[in-house]
Amino acid sequence: QAQNFRGRVSYRPPPSPSPIISSASFKDYEAFQSRESTFNQIMEALRNEDMRMIGVWGMGGVGKTTLVKQVAQQVEENKLFHKVVMALNISQTPNIAEIQEKIARMLGLKFEAGEDRAGRLKQRLKGEELVILDDIWGKLDLGEIGIPYGDDHKGCKVLLTSRERQVLSKDMRTQKEFHLQHLSEDEAWNLFKKTAGDSVEKPELRPIAVDVAKKCDGLPVAIVTIANALRGESSVHEWKNALEELRRAAPTNIRGVTKGVYSCLELSYNHLEGDEVKSLFLLCALLGDGDISMDRLLQHAMGLNLFEGFYSWTQATNKLIALVQILKASSLLLEGEDGDNHRYSSLCFDENENTLVRMHDVVRDVARSIASKDPHRFVVREAVGSQEAVELRGWQRTDECRNCTRISLICRNMDELPQGLIQDITVIGELKKLQVLSLAGSNIKQLPNEVAQLSDLRMLDLRDCYSLKVIPRNVISSLSQLEYLSMEGSEGIEWEAEGFNRGERINACLSELKHLSGLRTLEVQVSNPSLFPEDDVLFENLNLTRYSIVIDRIWIPNDNYKASRRLRLKEVTSLYMVKCFSKLLKRSQVLDLRELNDTKHVVYELDKEGFVELKYLMLSECRTVQYILHSSTSVEWVPPPNTFCMLDKLILNGLHNLEAVCHGPIPMGSFGNLRILRVRRCERLKYVFSLPTQHGRESAFPQLQHLELSDLPELIGFYSTRSSGTHESMTFFSQQAAFPALESLRVRRLDNLKALWHNQFPANSFSKLKSLVVSYCDELLNVFPLSVAKVLVQLEDLQIRWCGVLEAIVANENEDEATSLFLFPRLTSLTLITLPQLQRFCLGRFTSRWPLLKELQVRDCDKVEILFQEIGLKSELDNKIQQSLFLIEKVALPGLESLYIDRLDNIRALCPDQLPANSFSKLRKLQVNDCNKLLNLFPVSVASALVQLEDLRILESGVEAIVANENEDEAAPLLLFPNLTSLTLRHLHQLKRFCSRRFSSSWPLLKKLEVLDCDKVEILFQQISLECELDNKIQQPLFWEAFPNLEELTLSLKGTVEIWRGQFSRVSFSKLSVLTINEYHGISIVIPSNMVQILHNLEQLEDLPMLMHLSGLGPYFQSLQVLEIVRCGSLINLIKEFETLSFAKSEKLLLINKICLQIPILGNNGGCWQDDLNTTIRKKFMEQGHKEEDYEKLDSINSDLREDDFEED
Repeated sequence: QAQNFRGRVSYRPPPSPSPIISSASFKDYEAFQSRESTFNQIMEALRNEDMRMIGVWGMGGVGKTTLVKQVAQQVEENKLFHKVVMALNISQTPNIAEIQEKIARMLGLKFEAGEDRAGRLKQRLKGEELVILDDIWGKLDLGEIGIPYGDDHKGCKVLLTSRERQVLSKDMRTQKEFHLQHLSEDEAWNLFKKTAGDSVEKPELRPIAVDVAKKCDGLPVAIVTIANALRGESSVHEWKNALEELRRAAPTNIRGVTKGVYSCLELSYNHLEGDEVKSLFLLCALLGDGDISMDRLLQHAMGLNLFEGFYSWTQATNKLIALVQILKASSLLLEGEDGDNHRYSSLCFDENENTLVRMHDVVRDVARSIASKDPHRFVVREAVGSQEAVELRGWQRTDECRNCTRISLICRNMDELPQGLIQDITVIGELKKLQVLSLAGSNIKQLPNEVAQLSDLRMLDLRDCYSLKVIPRNVISSLSQLEYLSMEGSEGIEWEAEGFNRGERINACLSELKHLSGLRTLEVQVSNPSLFPEDDVLFENLNLTRYSIVIDRIWIPNDNYKASRRLRLKEVTSLYMVKCFSKLLKRSQVLDLRELNDTKHVVYELDKEGFVELKYLMLSECRTVQYILHSSTSVEWVPPPNTFCMLDKLILNGLHNLEAVCHGPIPMGSFGNLRILRVRRCERLKYVFSLPTQHGRESAFPQLQHLELSDLPELIGFYSTRSSGTHESMTFFSQQAAFPALESLRVRRLDNLKALWHNQFPANSFSKLKSLVVSYCDELLNVFPLSVAKVLVQLEDLQIRWCGVLEAIVANENEDEATSLFLFPRLTSLTLITLPQLQRFCLGRFTSRWPLLKELQVRDCDKVEILFQEIGLKSELDNKIQQSLFLIEKVALPGLESLYIDRLDNIRALCPDQLPANSFSKLRKLQVNDCNKLLNLFPVSVASALVQLEDLRILESGVEAIVANENEDEAAPLLLFPNLTSLTLRHLHQLKRFCSRRFSSSWPLLKKLEVLDCDKVEILFQQISLECELDNKIQQPLFWEAFPNLEELTLSLKGTVEIWRGQFSRVSFSKLSVLTINEYHGISIVIPSNMVQILHNLEQLEDLPMLMHLSGLGPYFQSLQVLEIVRCGSLINLIKEFETLSFAKSEKLLLINKICLQIPILGNNGGCWQDDLNTTIRKKFMEQGHKEEDYEKLDSINSDLREDDFEED
């Protein structure tokens, strides 16, 4: 065998699928002025509602991926779409199932077995989403993936990238393609100089460096890699030699890669020092197109003897980390894109090292080409499906395989291996020098006895082998060189319990592990604690450095379990733990104990040394635990200093007898790194920490960032100082409570909580609080005093819910204090829900400012009568003025984007008076539900300021008009809603008109309008005219205007109602495509003849029970593609004189009426029609051999009519 990996790689496989990234964020983006116009054009195209699919094309390495990442980031910042989904490296052989799985994960979906994945994704992506597919090499069926596109799915847009324009324009039929040009000469030089360092400016080097930079063809990937290779090089000879190598580069046949780029990357490869790093570089290129997990890379590197002289697993791990850092520093290897890193985590690496890496697609292509030139052979071919795998059978007899020492079969898109390929794996025992054996995720049921013959095996990976039942006895104990053993997720293994005679045992028992003196990493899961030997011999004899041991039937990995030493034990006793796991308990970083029912004092009974290495501790349903740490001087044992000194996260859940987390003085250095504390469902807990004195409180928790206290009915305070049998004041946080780093505070169901804060506390305490959530605290009168409110300058999210007696959010300590201003300068979200006694935000006459508030929700606050009111000179003099929930000074909520009002039974006005200019100027979404005393939403002055409003919904309220006029003598203005796209009016039984006076309004972007159950509306639309303006007695419609961009109109009206009255211009309603009318009683003609010419884009009619005729449609439906008529039971004739009708763009006509047919429309083939469409359909139905009586009997028919059936004879 060859002695280095470099001589084993020769065949360049085709690209394979890559995972989809979970985030559009990216690092180290370099902005180039030459790309600014292209970027702006792409953004403009995405804003254009007529653009559904666009593309970016350019040379490999020119920066297409980076550009679309920047686009994705900008789109998210501007909120142009609800969701951005991005898939990198689609490649020449896209794996549809893999793409679907990763898109689903990004969307928070989980597929079930046998589910229609494409349909599920299409349903989820039908809204305003942007899908970015990077590196398209040919035609890709978006429908097969489940990506909606085209005119039928106007919400979703698709952005593609490719090396070739024709792939976009011809194969994918993009509407517009943007060419990403190479960098300008100045931009290329500046990037080169920035990467290579200032040494290139030396007079003797600069001319050569400029020529080297020019050889990069203005492609960033080449510039960065070659500059990194030469960084810090001061020898003129080295620079000249590099330039000569670039000039001598041979032509390349890699699609989309220029000769210059190839030579730059080859030179970077040649500058790598040592065969090991070069071999690792080539190995990365052969392991796929997407992210590569470090543990997978380690397995291959070890199996290939990549690291000369490194025989242990630990040594190889350290070596790999060092070599990966070299490749990253050379820009030949990048950080992985997949944000779901824990799916790839293993115990091979520490938490900060257990990441993913990837290669740029151009670097990968060049690396594979370099590998193919080596005379020694390590053949890598990739079969896309089972048929191609069958075709691989012949190559095993070819000359290029006869000298192979390693063969890798990467067969993606395969459901099963070809028949006969693997019949019996007992032959594995012949591989005497095998070091790595991974059967992870396989369906193996029994580990072969022959595995015991693998005397040199270093790694055995049996993770997620759900069908594995049998591991024969003595197989594990025979693997004397084993360093890594993983069986996590393989909970079905039938381990033998201790105590069986040797002759009776068939399966292995866990005590066999004690024979593996070299074992350093162990992952194992069992359901029964009795399977472990009841002594400490097993783990005392093992020198484990990394372990994950689970005693539980269920194991759900999450971010808490990334540490390299972790125990999760369920239904065990403290005596058992001390006997079996004493050594491991002292070194564990994660300890998860469930249903531990014989322990009172955790530290004293489990580890008297104080868990000094523990980072995460969770106790759940441990009913006997009274204290986590008991340090009272009245007991003989005193906890050591630095107990829990490394603890980062402490979760206590269902400890029904817990009296305190710590009782007595906190040992010096303890809890100093605690960042997260959650205490839930501990019924007897009165104080979280019970301390003998006030000493030490201010410095006890310097790093605590997140505090959650939930379902603690007896809890009174965070600290207790016991002196003469008395407790402290009624405030939860005492004067000495200091939490300088606290960012999040959540309190829920604290039945005895009357006040959270004292009006005095240490300086900087709570000054970093960003989120405060208080719920179900029925004794709480207010949230904080005014002195505390003024300190919360970092607060971003405030939520108060279900507090039955809460009168105000902010209390005033000094009732005589003059009106003042308090600020929440960073608050972005405020939620007030089910606060029946709340009337105002702050007691007293205090104004407030909310400069950054974006979301406001007020629900079920019965005593609120006015939402916003400006305080001015007049109101200041009027002491009797009724206060609103918010008293506003200067500009009211200038940044508010979303306002949600629900079930405010006594609210009479949102804002009764005129507010300052620019108030609500950024409001995008407004919804009002179930406010029966509300007569209108806002005055004209406020309505005129809502220039950014996009979505307006008023439901089940008593409004008579949406907009009120403050001055009846004022001239009728034009109300503009320039950005409104959706308007919903439902169950407004008092509504007569949109405006209280005859105001006209403009809705240039409105696409969707719903008017449902508005009983007093008599006329829906009427064009305003001079006659209407002069006649004050004229019957007023709901809207005095037209809607030029309206696409969907949904109505549910009763009584005698006119939808359209009078004449409308040709642009009015000209884009209406869907008309739905529910419960429309007593109408026989819906569309007047004068409107037929205007509604030429109509595609769907639904729920018109009395509609009998549609006539005069002939020349007007030129854009019709699909016409749906649903639940129109009285329709007799759709169109008379059908031979005059031309559907120029129509592909099909869908009728759902008495019959259900789907038939083609053939342009101008009018001769095929006889009388009307019904007669024609009946005739064609009978010509297919059906009987007329069958036609009459059927309620629905799935037509098999073909295009041929409608051709003229």
